[in-house]
Amino acid sequence: MNHKLKFVLFAIPFILVACMPEDVPVTPFDRGNAIISQIVLESDYKWQSFFNLSENRELKRSLMNEWDLAFSCSDSSYTVLVNTATFMQIEDKGNVAFEDISSVKNPVFRAESPDGYDDIDSTAIRQWYDIVNNKVVSKNHVYIVNMGVTSIGRPLGNKKMMIIRADEIEYEIRVSDLNGKNDRNIIVKRNPNLNYVCISLKNDEVFDFEPQSETWDLLFTKYTFSFYEPEYIPYSVTGVLINPKYVVAAVDTVHSYSEITSDLIDSYQFSNKMDIIGYDWKKVDIETSVYTIYPNINYIIRDIKGFYYKLHFIDYYDDEGKKGAPKFEFQKL
Repeated sequence: MNHKLKFVLFAIPFILVACMPEDVPVTPFDRGNAIISQIVLESDYKWQSFFNLSENRELKRSLMNEWDLAFSCSDSSYTVLVNTATFMQIEDKGNVAFEDISSVKNPVFRAESPDGYDDIDSTAIRQWYDIVNNKVVSKNHVYIVNMGVTSIGRPLGNKKMMIIRADEIEYEIRVSDLNGKNDRNIIVKRNPNLNYVCISLKNDEVFDFEPQSETWDLLFTKYTFSFYEPEYIPYSVTGVLINPKYVVAAVDTVHSYSEITSDLIDSYQFSNKMDIIGYDWKKVDIETSVYTIYPNINYIIRDIKGFYYKLHFIDYYDDEGKKGAPKFEFQKL
């Protein structure tokens, strides 16, 4: 064999090795110890609390009846929600004259389902508009708004409402009492930093009820859950909702909390359904009204920063023995 060819063949492996980049080690991060936190909603569940996992911190808390309607701020979304914490419901009267609706007769109210982010079919109002020539055009339906109840169960009455228009900047709605008094139009401007911007129909205040959308993971709150078997029954529950824009979660009832490691992450089916964590990690004895935690239910959560956590609940009472204080343990995987 030619001596030059021998040299080339001999040198190739060394050239290849020299050209290959060295393995870059993954920078380890501190997964930290297990953390135990508790959110006190009080026994009448009057608070709604937004929580950040990585900071182990309650970002914001508000009284559950401070807002009534929430308007989506996401691009190309026009979803309008009602406050399910107060058990608000909607009756769609169709395309009728606003002035013709003055009372509630044989109502067929519809509750809201806490499903995926901006799933308009799960809302109580549903799709209130058509798309005509790439523009949002209201169907001009009139809605009777059952305002729900206070934290101690007192009815808040009814109003009527119509969504007049919406675009990339703002929404406009018309609201009045059922008898026609206090008839007014309200402008609700979008805030691109939020999932939803909220309004109170009690004083027409438009405000940022929730923290900025990229800052919170979990919402501890009362909300409405609908049972469909054996018949449709909306029911008020207390639990945990996720930030459906940035957070996903999965449920594990097979492994114990201590057995869950990062090796299992790929085996889970994650969802951004808002109530994937929900309320049924606890049960109540109907006769004694005592709550207990299911010990075999665990949750795996991918937070707003992309980190995975395991979480389970360990109590529902505060140090004074009062209900409405979910205590939970979580740890980064």
